[in-house]
Amino acid sequence: MSQFLPDGPYQTQPPSGVADITPTSPETTSADIALMQRVLSAAARNPNLIPADFMAYVLDWIQTQRLTIPIGQVFGFTQFTAKSDRVDAGESTTSTSYGDLTTAGPEIDGLSDGAYILFYGATMFQTSGGEALMSPSINSAAASDSIAAKTAASTDQSVMTAYTATLSSGANSVAMKYRASAGTSDFAARWLIAIKYANN
Repeated sequence: MSQFLPDGPYQTQPPSGVADITPTSPETTSADIALMQRVLSAAARNPNLIPADFMAYVLDWIQTQRLTIPIGQVFGFTQFTAKSDRVDAGESTTSTSYGDLTTAGPEIDGLSDGAYILFYGATMFQTSGGEALMSPSINSAAASDSIAAKTAASTDQSVMTAYTATLSSGANSVAMKYRASAGTSDFAARWLIAIKYANN
C-alpha cells in the first residue's frame, strides 16, 4: 500500500548512514537553504549518490499524486492531431450509385488504428429533383446514405455532417463518394477532416 494513501501514512525513516538534518525550528533559515543547495548540487553531479530509499519515496509520491500534464507539453506527441484534405473543383454527377467525381476525393490515407470523428461537407446543388449526397467510404467499404451529408435544395447550399468510426485495419483510409438520388447533383469546395480521439 502506498505511503501516501489514507490507510498507509508515511512514516519517516532516515536512510541508513545519513544523519537526520531536520531543523529544530519550522522556520527555514539561510543555513538550511545553503545546505539544501549543496546537497542538491552534489546529487545533480553524482545521481548515483542519491539513496535508493529516497528515490523510492519520490517515485511513490509521483505515482499517487495524479499529476495533470497538458498533452501539448509532451514533446513530439502527434498521435491525436487532425488530418484533412480538400478538393475545390466544382463537378457534377447523375449516377444514382456512389462513386468518384471527375476529380476524386477528398481522401485521407495512412490513418493509424483508433477511434475517429470524421467531419465532411461541400457546397451542393441539386438541379432537378431528388437529393445530392456525399458519404465516406472507409477502407474501401461501400458509402452509405445513413451517414451522408446531403441536400435537396435547388440553390447552392453549404452542407456538413460528422460521423464517429473505429478504424482497425492497420493503415486506414477514408475517401468521399458522391451520388444523385435523381437528376443531376453538383458538388464544389469538398472537404474532409479526420480527428483521432482514442486508441482502440
